[in-house]
Amino acid sequence: ITHKKGITLIFDEIITGFRIAPGGAQEWFNVEADIVIYGKAIGGGLPISMICGKADFLDTVDGGFWQYGDDSHPQTELTAFGGTFCRHPLALAACRAVLLHLRENSPTIQEKVNQLTHRLATEVNQFFQEIGIPIRVVNFGSLFRFEPFGAYSIFLQPIELPLF
Repeated sequence: ITHKKGITLIFDEIITGFRIAPGGAQEWFNVEADIVIYGKAIGGGLPISMICGKADFLDTVDGGFWQYGDDSHPQTELTAFGGTFCRHPLALAACRAVLLHLRENSPTIQEKVNQLTHRLATEVNQFFQEIGIPIRVVNFGSLFRFEPFGAYSIFLQPIELPLF
């Protein structure tokens, strides 16, 4: 739909990237974004984020396919882009190690973690139900959260209610 309408589709995969499936939420929902943002897990605990996307969008950041020291040159005008940890060698080494580990162990690693999280949610929900706590665990893959329900939900989730 976005492609037909000429709208850029951007996915924030900082949390879901490589977690719900090897291809993140894009793979899970069978959607291909124009630009994707990754972070957190990709750095193996080090500060890193990645902006990935189609050449139409990213060539203005890095000039397209070219490198220093040969006859190639940027194919487009460059935009200044920088940051405190841009291209930090330690973070890039960690990122490479994480990507290699994911490539060697996907989709098994995601399936296993998703199954364990589902089991955790099921067992915690059963426990809460047995002792009468009006909270349930909801999960999407390995992501989970606690969700109050019933008479107490108005006190535990006021930000989601039209009170203000």
